[in-house]
Amino acid sequence: MESAGYFALRSNVVSDAFEALVIYRQRNMVEQDFNQLKNWLDGDRLRVGAVSVHGKLLVSTIGTALRMMMLCSAKKMENRKNKLTIPGGSLDRLLMELTLVRAEKRKNANAWIRNTIPASRRRCFELLQLPEPPRKFIL
Repeated sequence: MESAGYFALRSNVVSDAFEALVIYRQRNMVEQDFNQLKNWLDGDRLRVGAVSVHGKLLVSTIGTALRMMMLCSAKKMENRKNKLTIPGGSLDRLLMELTLVRAEKRKNANAWIRNTIPASRRRCFELLQLPEPPRKFIL
């Protein structure tokens, strides 16, 4: 209560106030994702079968876990290397940068050729600790 000023967090698991606040904020992100799921279903349980709700809930849970793992990995790399920064401080911006990496199918061969990756996008791969995709994919 002394360090936050506006609200109190009590925990019998975590003794450090700042660590408890970080965990609380991560929990809030998961709750927001579940809220979004409820909005996708229009909040009406009569129109949606239980199987589809469980399926969407599973996909949302897996997606949230993957996003949190990616964000934690990017934050660790950002703290480790000064030249690496998350674009706009947002995982969404980071993923949008990676969607610009494209490959086109060659007309005269059974292969795909990746476009050139600028240095800013190469740093995005490095943030997520991913190797760059190969220049040529042969089917």
